[in-house]
Amino acid sequence: MTVVDGWLDWAIKAPGPAEKGRYPSDPERAMSEILYIVMHSAEGWEPFLRRGHRPGEDASWTFSNCQDGDFYQHYPLSALTFTSGGYTQNRDGLACENEGVAGQPLNAAQVANARRMRADAATVCPNLRAPLLGAGFREHSELTNGATTCPSGRISPLYRSYLKAQEEDMTEEEHNTLMTLAKQVPEVLHLLKGGELGDQTGLGRADSVLGKLDTMPTLALSDDDLKKLAKYVNDDHAERMKE
Repeated sequence: MTVVDGWLDWAIKAPGPAEKGRYPSDPERAMSEILYIVMHSAEGWEPFLRRGHRPGEDASWTFSNCQDGDFYQHYPLSALTFTSGGYTQNRDGLACENEGVAGQPLNAAQVANARRMRADAATVCPNLRAPLLGAGFREHSELTNGATTCPSGRISPLYRSYLKAQEEDMTEEEHNTLMTLAKQVPEVLHLLKGGELGDQTGLGRADSVLGKLDTMPTLALSDDDLKKLAKYVNDDHAERMKE
């Protein structure tokens, strides 16, 4: 599996109109600008998807992920297609339309192709974030503040496939630690993002937010893992400050 001039060598090459893969002020992007993959629900079928664009509309996408296992690429990775909500989202994200409609979760072939696509993209996109929802995977509804329901929960099998693989590699102690973190992190992040501190009157230190910070567990991480985590947190903070 390789990427040649921005094209996945295993994908079915079906180029869309060149003018729908660039902005007049930004004809192409560097691979280092790609931060995530935007997952869409096509709300349609392969005969429509394989064109890679909507005729008569400013709508185009990089990949079409079909239920029968066909996987199309319409533009090179450097192209800026028009489907994820605006210029910034289209610059930072690779758009993947997934065949089917609301109520149809991705099937096994679609999950396998999406994982393969993401793995190949990661070999040439040095800043592609971790394969987690909200990081290296984003959704159309998330990027448009709920202006659309796309992808209608259809992508969940893909996200679960990564979490399942990670959990299977964990010891019971690591898994329990992760679950404890999952319960404590939201409150701490709320404070870090400027949220108000709830009333702590009458709480012992162990039950207070400070106590939770004292006792937050940590997973065993390598130096390389810690560097990647620190970079992700810093990048995420920078993006939030822009907002």
